[in-house]
Amino acid sequence: MGRPRQIAGMAAAGLAQRHNLARLRVLRDLTVFLRIECLGVLLRSGLADALRAPGTATELARRAGLLDVELTTAVLDLAVSQRLVRRTGDRYSPRGSRMRGVLGAPDVAGTAEEAVAHDGPIYAAMADHLRGAPSRPYDAGLGDVIARVSRVAEPIVGPWIADTVRALAPRRMLDVGCG
Repeated sequence: MGRPRQIAGMAAAGLAQRHNLARLRVLRDLTVFLRIECLGVLLRSGLADALRAPGTATELARRAGLLDVELTTAVLDLAVSQRLVRRTGDRYSPRGSRMRGVLGAPDVAGTAEEAVAHDGPIYAAMADHLRGAPSRPYDAGLGDVIARVSRVAEPIVGPWIADTVRALAPRRMLDVGCG
């Protein structure tokens, strides 16, 4: 059997399975999830900042203060596969609007970083919590990340708060539940 027939046979077998649309949707969602996780790792590790200037994996690892160059290369190659980083020869550089966004806007960077450092562990432990395991302080050491991600709402909420304060002229204000 030739290769085209093998591929056609595999495609037909895949399409014959139940819930194909659901499979495709989950796979699409996983691609988005992987891209966000990859962005978060680039940010948390310091590689995003190191990528402000192109460099080899060794150079970028040194700039970011990372010791494992082989793992750094793997992370960078994952970022290449997610179209966040460009590889030309042995040199890496930022690629696309997502990377420009995280490099240029701390609140956008905070959103991706929060997904990895804060939200990921919470969701990973959720099944145990539902079975009665105690929660733990997932935000420990993440004040800077939470503060940055909280700024995402500032352009929307800030003017509303300013208008409300001018209109009501309160003597005191209490901020409840903010990051």
